[in-house]
Amino acid sequence: RRPPSRGVQGERRPDSSFVPVEAASPRGVGASTQVVHPDMAAARLRQLARCVGLQVYLHNMVLNYIPLRRYLVAAMGGSVDYVWDVAVSPGGVLGEPYAALVRKQETDEQACTNSAQFLPDSEMLMAQVRSANFLPDTVFRAARSGKELRRLHASSVAAVSPRGDLAVGDSLHQLNGSSRFFHEAIWNLSTGEEILMSIPDGILERTLIGAAFSPSGETLTAYVRRTLTGPRHHRYVELWNAHSGEVLCSAEVPGTEIVPWDVFDGPRSIMFDGKAVAVCAGSEQASAFFNLRQWPGGCELISTPDGRPCNDVSLRGGLRLRVQDEHVDVERMGGAGVGITHRAFLRRTDLPSKAVFSPDARHVLIGQKLPGESQRSVFLWTLTEGGEPQLVKRMCWRPSFSADGMFFAGLARNRRSVLLSDLGGGPLGSLDTEQEITVAIISDHRGW
Repeated sequence: RRPPSRGVQGERRPDSSFVPVEAASPRGVGASTQVVHPDMAAARLRQLARCVGLQVYLHNMVLNYIPLRRYLVAAMGGSVDYVWDVAVSPGGVLGEPYAALVRKQETDEQACTNSAQFLPDSEMLMAQVRSANFLPDTVFRAARSGKELRRLHASSVAAVSPRGDLAVGDSLHQLNGSSRFFHEAIWNLSTGEEILMSIPDGILERTLIGAAFSPSGETLTAYVRRTLTGPRHHRYVELWNAHSGEVLCSAEVPGTEIVPWDVFDGPRSIMFDGKAVAVCAGSEQASAFFNLRQWPGGCELISTPDGRPCNDVSLRGGLRLRVQDEHVDVERMGGAGVGITHRAFLRRTDLPSKAVFSPDARHVLIGQKLPGESQRSVFLWTLTEGGEPQLVKRMCWRPSFSADGMFFAGLARNRRSVLLSDLGGGPLGSLDTEQEITVAIISDHRGW
């Protein structure tokens, strides 16, 4: 706001007077400049800010620009999909996030629990569904329009590559129009090409239990069940070429020989960071860790003795996260300071606890059942501060981190809204739905 000007005779004009004045300017003497009322200027700035995704505050006539980070948030439940375009400010300085419902789409297929994810470019959404005849399919839709882009006849997709161009899972095939069987396969998501995996010699049957791609996307680890001879099965970790499906090397998981009628025949988790593999087969069996040794023309998976029971496991940035019945440990795997660096104690319950690293490995989200509750609550554990895990109010497991690691989304306890939170643990807002939902996910950062 320009100071009050003086007239020719030296009289002082009132502060409320805003009239064009003559002022010298680079365009020449006599150019006219209009003094704009501050309220009008602020309104124009806010209008401009909405176009570029910035929120502008005027404090003591100083402009403060607060950037908003944009994400897509999706929720699925039954036969209804919701997608929102959300703008959130780091630190929650804006309070409730800006959110616009992009689409609410009803289909004749039922979404499966915990079976959805955004592909890395955030423009495609993958979901596992069951059609009216209860056959499983994996559908890839445009995130905003909901248009179906590709459909895989797969009972499940175990993993998608970091670039979003490959997927691995169980392919569904039919014989004589009635009998069905599953076979491990790798799909090229750009072309739809399917590569059926061949079973190595000496193996009667092989079933894919879990998989994880390396950060480069060139290789992947598969956790499989092999039938060699007789009625018993053995579990193996195999390293595959992600483009051809060739088995490069393999190693048996110690202590996992099982009988065919085992009720629980899947890992709680499998992780692969390109250098090491971690597998957790549940609290009744020991966790297993392998170091990958590679040389020109060959490789080897070297088992590291462990033997401790495990409910969940994760790898990130040279750290290993292991969840046991009574505590969660963060362990350094190599270099100086090998061993446990952080530990958080848990209550022993009938529902095994879960945990996951943030993308930068500075935070851990823990899912733990509290007394008197039927589902897991979410706790945020900040490793850099060395404190105790803090309860994230109203949210239940399982949350989803954004790829930039700044925010996470999860289901509310009533399962009729999606809650957003930052890494301070503070709630940023909720996105309400009309139907009960079973899964909520957040995309990568999509710009300012």
